[in-house]
Amino acid sequence: MANLLPRVPCPEERPLPVKPRRTMPNILVVDDDPAFVAALMELLTDAGYATTVATDGDEALQTLGTTLPIDGAIVDLAMPRVGGFQVIQQARTSLPMLAITGAYGDQYLEVAEYLGAKSSVRKPLPGASLAPIVTALTAILRA
Repeated sequence: MANLLPRVPCPEERPLPVKPRRTMPNILVVDDDPAFVAALMELLTDAGYATTVATDGDEALQTLGTTLPIDGAIVDLAMPRVGGFQVIQQARTSLPMLAITGAYGDQYLEVAEYLGAKSSVRKPLPGASLAPIVTALTAILRA
């Protein structure tokens, strides 16, 4: 006698759903200057990056403590509440971090690298190109 019901695969025979592969690296931008963040996000998006924003160090550490995939971070050193130095020091992992500052001198950028930033760049003056930041970020992500 012919089986009239269609065969339904057992749960162990069903293929597991495949998560879509992320194609754009996600960069955490940590800065309290909204105009700078907006300009940097536009440039990063044009360069093929997705962005997540934290407006201070405390928010950055909370974001890094989640399961949100973050591939790299651009961290301003001078911020209210929890500053960039604390973010770099507390998140000292294999996460490539680029330290930036417009408020402090070059010696502070050196300290940021000592604490764990992979590289550092002076924050450009308003109206100047942000391309050096994206260039430096790309270099540390490829290293």
